[in-house]
Amino acid sequence: MAKTYHTKKLDHLDAAKIKFTIRQGTNLDPQNLKETIVEVLTNSGYKVIRVTDSMIKFDDTGDNRWSLRGEKGFKMMQEGQFEILTSEKGATIQLTYYFDVFFEIILLSICLLGAIFGAPPALFIGSALLIQFLLKISMIKGVANSMLLDIL
Repeated sequence: MAKTYHTKKLDHLDAAKIKFTIRQGTNLDPQNLKETIVEVLTNSGYKVIRVTDSMIKFDDTGDNRWSLRGEKGFKMMQEGQFEILTSEKGATIQLTYYFDVFFEIILLSICLLGAIFGAPPALFIGSALLIQFLLKISMIKGVANSMLLDIL
């Protein structure tokens, strides 16, 4: 039986999202694992959207969404899901999360066009945006790995 906490809003441009997946095996009981995942997500500022026997969906629209837009918001996954895959050998947790790149693509395109049409500062701004973008992806990967370790 599935519990729904709220309905997911229609998200624009789902094709402009990069998908990341990490897996980790565990010997923990799937029910306790599910409760721990929900607890870690809510304590980290995420909103649990849907919980089923083997899947937990979440996004970053938790209670403290706007207060976390600073340093912590920079390190938050926008949405994702945990799947608990069970077999005779034990359970495996799979975390799939998404990184929206729509605005980065638009900003980098504007900077590239500015550089092409003779605005050298646009090249420097684009380089800074690209570095920021790569740092954000790296930080979110670290947060996802850290969250998985907290669950286990």
